[in-house]
Amino acid sequence: MPAHLARFAGTHASWTAPGIGVEDLVMARLAAVDGRTPWESFLELDETLTRIGEGADRRPAYQVSHPRTRR
Repeated sequence: MPAHLARFAGTHASWTAPGIGVEDLVMARLAAVDGRTPWESFLELDETLTRIGEGADRRPAYQVSHPRTRR
């Protein structure tokens, strides 16, 4: 994992520090809700979004195969 992505684990409690973005706040909230560390939450979210993204090229092709028609 690149160091710039790992910052989520180190900045989760520094909400007013410069450079803290929405991503940091989301990861901190997810971690607080399920009792895991921000890093664990980030890894699970990253894996989930990767699985979703892997099928992205098939979705438009599926939609095109079902053209809209006027009624």
